Amino acid sequence: MHSARSEHYSSLITHYSSLITHHSLLITHYSLLITHHSLLITHYSLLITHY
Repeated sequence: MHSARSEHYSSLITHYSSLITHHSLLITHYSLLITHHSLLITHYSLLITHY
């Protein structure tokens, strides 16, 4: 009984840690996208003000 419960908890922990890793990768991806877009916006606004 006790070993089955601990096995259940370890599988839950593995599941959640993989979820957390997945989400942190998504967050990193989106923050890079946001940074890229803000750099593009800055670039174009500089072009507009230049001309």
